[in-house]
Amino acid sequence: MLGRWRGAYDTAKRMKQSGWSENDVLARAHTIYVENGNGTFNLMQDKVRDQPRYISQVGGNTGSDSSGTKRARETDIGDSASVGSISRPIGRDASKKKGKGKSSRRGKAEALEIIEEDWDEYKQFKEKEFKRLDKIILAQQEAARAHQETTRAQEEASRIKLEAIRAKKMKLFMKLSVKEHLDDYNKQLPEMLKVELFDN
Repeated sequence: MLGRWRGAYDTAKRMKQSGWSENDVLARAHTIYVENGNGTFNLMQDKVRDQPRYISQVGGNTGSDSSGTKRARETDIGDSASVGSISRPIGRDASKKKGKGKSSRRGKAEALEIIEEDWDEYKQFKEKEFKRLDKIILAQQEAARAHQETTRAQEEASRIKLEAIRAKKMKLFMKLSVKEHLDDYNKQLPEMLKVELFDN
């Protein structure tokens, strides 16, 4: 309601003609207020209009700019300056902006704290992962060494077995070589052993 009255009063101030008094401006403001379908304004408009929140944004508050003495005009200017110097309460948008500034700073601080915590967790995870990988690599190296040793042992066992077989064949060859009376099969056997043992 007061906002609509202020709008009507500002409109009347803009329409102010030469020779109009403040009462003429108020009368015109009432007419505009009623024409806008707001009903009758019953509050004490002469008190309301000087309140910081509802003060008119158009020109001075009283008197005509083109009439009166120099002293009266200076007084009006002084009055206007004194009213204008009253600090108006902070508006809704400014209040929101101020609140957002604090919350954004607080939000940034919280975000940085979360990022630092996440980074610490990530570093700890990576350290554990590196340790786990080191253990896996060490186990693989141990398994490879064990496999190599097993392979060498198997090769050594095969070599020993072959040498044992060769030694047996050599012993049989020597035994058959010194015998004089051999049947046909036993005569062929020393020749076969000789080829196998000495020709390779």
